[in-house]
Amino acid sequence: MLKLGVLGSGNGSNFHAIAEAIARGELEAEVRVVIADVASAGILERARARGWRAEFVAPGRFKTKLEPEAERRVVELLQSAGVEWVALAGYMRMIKPPLLEAFPGRIINIHPSLLPAFPGLEAWRQALAAGVPETGCTVHYVDAGMDTGEIIAQRAVPVLPWDTPETLHARIQVAEHSLYPEVLARLAREEKSGEIPWLTYAHPMKTILVPIDFSDTTAPVLAQAQILARALGSGLVLLKVAEPEPDFVGFEPGPQTVRVAVARDFRAEHARLDELKTETAATGLAVTALHVQGPIVEKILEQAAEHDAGMIVMGSHGHGALYELLVGSVTQGVMKGAKSPVLVVPAVGKK
Repeated sequence: MLKLGVLGSGNGSNFHAIAEAIARGELEAEVRVVIADVASAGILERARARGWRAEFVAPGRFKTKLEPEAERRVVELLQSAGVEWVALAGYMRMIKPPLLEAFPGRIINIHPSLLPAFPGLEAWRQALAAGVPETGCTVHYVDAGMDTGEIIAQRAVPVLPWDTPETLHARIQVAEHSLYPEVLARLAREEKSGEIPWLTYAHPMKTILVPIDFSDTTAPVLAQAQILARALGSGLVLLKVAEPEPDFVGFEPGPQTVRVAVARDFRAEHARLDELKTETAATGLAVTALHVQGPIVEKILEQAAEHDAGMIVMGSHGHGALYELLVGSVTQGVMKGAKSPVLVVPAVGKK
């Protein structure tokens, strides 16, 4: 059974369609909490009318995203309710790392166009203005971009010669109200069968890049990467980014004790990386290990491109907002620059 959290900003017609599918027994799911960023949103009243938990989270000063504090509050509410999947239903804000990292590969959305055509607001108006013969709706996984996540399913709707924005939007909504519950029901069946639902729709990939830092995230990151590699028939590239050895060209001269210490640490990391490679290869997976030097984010993105990685699996240390403001986050940097999906595995015990 899917344990759902639903985020919305408006009337909640797609939420109503999901709720009705559950009531009819067509969707094996339980709505644990409904959250809105608008206090008067109809979706909250619809949830309360069914006796379901409904929460308002004040969005803050931004128009297109939540304040970081508000997004963390949303994560807290979802986690406290035992949510495992998040469905966006008319939610009008971009999803950012706190939520993406808390529910990696488990946030879905429905958009009123045949993506990648017409992302963003009022897609039905965009379709009419473009003069296309058909449009429709798309259920997709959510990433940090605007309607750019992996497509799960689509349903076409013809654009009629006499259509207005209102009539076209109304017909698209009819398609949405059947497609969204159908996709959720499919996810529920696959979840029950033990499959990894979001992988069912992923494109095949030859290589998964796994940045390693030998922290408390290394074990869960590697475990998740191995699961994905087996499911997709992919090879793994284990990557450790380090400072250069003292003897490398470009290494700034310094006290000999410092140079010796850096060289010792580098060789120790290299040995540990080889051990991880050997252990991973023993499981039957194809694995390569790389030890490179340079800026961490830059090198991760560079190696992902060089090895044509279909996915990057990496850890997040859960630093606070002040740390990320002053120092920055490697995870955020990679997610912003990556050309392929990034699966973030939180450190054990981090929220």
